Amino acid sequence: MKSRPSKAGIFVYIRYHMRSSQPLCLWICIGLLLSVNLCAQTDPVLSQPVDSILHVCARFYQTDPARTLGYAEHALQKALRNNDDLQIGQSYEYMGVSHDFLGEFDSALVYFEKAEPYLKKTETQVQYANLLRSRANSLYSLSRYKESLQDYLAALEIIRKTDRKRDEASLLMGVGNVYSSMDLKQEALNYYNKSLDLFLSVRDSVTVSYLYTNIAEVFSALGRENEMIEYHRKALLLKEHMHDDYGLVYSYKNMSEIMVKLNRRDSALYFAYRAVAISQKIDNTDFLCESYQGLANVYDLYNNLDSANTYYNKALYLAIQMKTLRNQHAALLSLAKVLQKKGEYKLALERLFDYVAVHDSLYNLDMQRSLHELQTQYETDKKEKEIVLLNERDKKRKWIIYSGIGGLILLGMLSFSLFNRYRLKRRSATELEARNAVIQHQKEVVEEKNKEITDSINYARRIQQALLTGDSYFTANLGAEHFIFHKPKDIVSGDFYWGLQHHDMFYIATADCTGHGVPGAFMSMLNISYLNEAVIERNIREPDQVLHAIRKEVIKALNPHGTTIESKDGMDCVLCAFNLQEMHLSFAAANNPLWLCRNNFMVEYKPDKMPVGKHDKEHEPFTCHHVELQKGDVIYTFTDGYADQFGGEKGKKFKYQQLEALLLSIHQLPVHEQAIVLEKRFHEWKGNLEQVDDVLVIGVKII
Repeated sequence: MKSRPSKAGIFVYIRYHMRSSQPLCLWICIGLLLSVNLCAQTDPVLSQPVDSILHVCARFYQTDPARTLGYAEHALQKALRNNDDLQIGQSYEYMGVSHDFLGEFDSALVYFEKAEPYLKKTETQVQYANLLRSRANSLYSLSRYKESLQDYLAALEIIRKTDRKRDEASLLMGVGNVYSSMDLKQEALNYYNKSLDLFLSVRDSVTVSYLYTNIAEVFSALGRENEMIEYHRKALLLKEHMHDDYGLVYSYKNMSEIMVKLNRRDSALYFAYRAVAISQKIDNTDFLCESYQGLANVYDLYNNLDSANTYYNKALYLAIQMKTLRNQHAALLSLAKVLQKKGEYKLALERLFDYVAVHDSLYNLDMQRSLHELQTQYETDKKEKEIVLLNERDKKRKWIIYSGIGGLILLGMLSFSLFNRYRLKRRSATELEARNAVIQHQKEVVEEKNKEITDSINYARRIQQALLTGDSYFTANLGAEHFIFHKPKDIVSGDFYWGLQHHDMFYIATADCTGHGVPGAFMSMLNISYLNEAVIERNIREPDQVLHAIRKEVIKALNPHGTTIESKDGMDCVLCAFNLQEMHLSFAAANNPLWLCRNNFMVEYKPDKMPVGKHDKEHEPFTCHHVELQKGDVIYTFTDGYADQFGGEKGKKFKYQQLEALLLSIHQLPVHEQAIVLEKRFHEWKGNLEQVDDVLVIGVKII
């Protein structure tokens, strides 16, 4: 996108043309250009004082976080010039909150850390408590529950010294959410009840209804069904009292599903009919379509096939009217199953053909998301440097004005300077020729050395390729379809893959060693030898135990006793063990996740947040995950190179969300075609930019 030239750019333009002795009319043109540039209009918000800009940030961070981020960055520039600690801290905090609402939680944490030393100094500490709560929210979203809990409790201790009951209640609910996610249900229940008392005291009925639902879910996990139903009913009654018709539709549908689980047919039908009635009352076609679908599901489960057929057809009719493919998709499949049960096979087959057509249309849509990827610390520092640069440009703008006034004087000085430069150039011409001869000789020496080094690295590449498990070995022993997309950044690679048939299982490792190029290749060959040693020689069976054994060997090899320098080299790895006789997968994951695509949905299994190597958590065990496989499942493992590649129109990262959407859109293709699509998309995204890291993606399709 084109933009008008910067003031610094105009300054360079002036300095260049002063040296070239342009006529006086040039200065007039430059003066006009400068006047236009200085008088250019901007967003009126940006011209306001810092406190006013921060007030706007407080209004828009939830509804328009991208816009708020821009305002907060501008506020930071002004706050830095004002040297106001509170304003600087609040600006950083709003930048973090904006990233949080954009789904960029790691980036949010970077800005919260920058805000902390400024807000921690505030007199009342309320601003600091707000920061702790914001950071706790981001940590919770990243499943870093212990750190999130610490921040919630620290904020709670500060707020309890004030008379802010609503803030205290919100923090208590946050603590309850953390405990619930950590499966500490009784502790979660205690905090939910404390939060509930406070929200009731301030008469926040909306949040109370949410709390009732949270408490009901805790009771469900504790197996206390009667209390679960009671709190779901409380939430429902509160919505009825508030006449929250939109909320009631969801509550009635939830209650219907609960009654089905409890095998209470009449109650399930009652709530399903209520959802239909409220949807008709508010004249919401989307809600009515889903309510018909829910009612038909109840009839279907209790084998009232005629009624199920009737309401599935009503749902389908509305879905076609609204042109919502997802609702058509669900209704057609349900109809086909009901018609099959009724013995109407011809009509069932027709509905199934319709379902396939809608399925193709639905999953060929563009599924890319617009969420921003995590920004790195490097990008943050770069942003700060841009702020400093903007400040410098403001100073240069003043000098531009002074330069215009003193232009005629400088022209005389410039003439003398040009003559002097010409004389110096003639003197240095002879010296330059001699230097060029020396440089040419050095160039030839460097090229020769470079050739020797390149030949050595190419030989190392042949050694590394020989150590990687061959594709024919995978095909002969895996018992499933597969593809391997491996694209090193340099001649040799720090990413590697490994396969082995042993223990009646087929092991597959997808690994990313520290660094790339020669150092990464060295680490990859070292780790391949450790994998073979652990599984073959030491006869270790479980993937988590294999990674634990390799970690010990890596630490022992790179951190021998007596050394003064500690090395934290290692690898991120997903190690899978397939037992396709029993349709079972066990795996352990260090830093990189495993994705399972089943029934057109992607399930993410999160990794342990530690590498196979030296780390603060090196004494903690790796987690062994177990998955019962089904035919048609596609398992994807990968390193971070694909998602971290810069490219596209704006030169940004590809992102994990976009990678997930891409894999979900192609998972039904033959595996060799999936590899082709991945490679093509990678090259299209990268364009003319440099590849930033080694790339490795492995897909296994269960047949």
